[in-house]
Amino acid sequence: MGKRASTVFKSVVAGKNVMTPYPLAYGFIGTQWVFEISEGTGFVGEPMFGVSVVDAETGRLNSEMSQLFETKQAAHEWVETWQEEPGGST
Repeated sequence: MGKRASTVFKSVVAGKNVMTPYPLAYGFIGTQWVFEISEGTGFVGEPMFGVSVVDAETGRLNSEMSQLFETKQAAHEWVETWQEEPGGST
């Protein structure tokens, strides 16, 4: 793809996620999607991890691929399941 995933994600998404504002990782799923894994704190102080997946060109959120998780490992595993799909898209 040529560009770093973090650069692409930040170019199409303005601002931080309210629930998980602290980015941990970025990457690509196929050639159409770029993701961010981020961390935050829930309403009662519990850690939360979010996966936001957007179209790399339009910034449109893919709500099927974007989720919240209780552990960082679960968030990474979720991304891995999409990266294993042919083409990495829905």
